[in-house]
Amino acid sequence: MIGGAAHAQDANPYGYDQIAAKNLKAAETRLIAQRAAEPDEPSVLINLAYVYKKTNRVAEARDLYNAVLAQPDVLMALGSGKPAWSHALAMKGLGRSTDFAGR
Repeated sequence: MIGGAAHAQDANPYGYDQIAAKNLKAAETRLIAQRAAEPDEPSVLINLAYVYKKTNRVAEARDLYNAVLAQPDVLMALGSGKPAWSHALAMKGLGRSTDFAGR
């Protein structure tokens, strides 16, 4: 990223940079503020759920992951730039497998 802290915050409203730096408190603060602006945004819900899970607030994390599952499944970009489906990320956060085998 180029620029100062203000630019970094504007460039990543979903807290990925703080999560990657293991600054979960800063990520939580940013995500709570962003959730006020985008209450149903899957990136906000999934990242905030991750922060809650990592800080032993499992019930709150579960509620957010379930909120993602209650919405349409959307394609999202991971921090690596790779795509992932919102439902698959929520299921992974809940510890449920998204791999199914049929016969």
